[in-house]
Amino acid sequence: GQSLESEQIIDEGDPATEIARRAHNHDLVILGYHEKRRAARSLHLFQKLGASCPCPILIVRNTTKSWSKMQILASG
Repeated sequence: GQSLESEQIIDEGDPATEIARRAHNHDLVILGYHEKRRAARSLHLFQKLGASCPCPILIVRNTTKSWSKMQILASG
């Protein structure tokens, strides 16, 4: 397999805006999703991001690890 490098970045502001801003230099944005978040809130984020993100978005549902915060992986 290939090794994968990652970097943790914390941004403040609207999540969809910040994700789309950082996605400009990447090929794909991957978002983890689980039902513990309010569905309407997640749907709003996904719709807003879909309208503004410059690259494809992959939403992974029912991740095996419950995350305490939104984590995003973007390929370069």
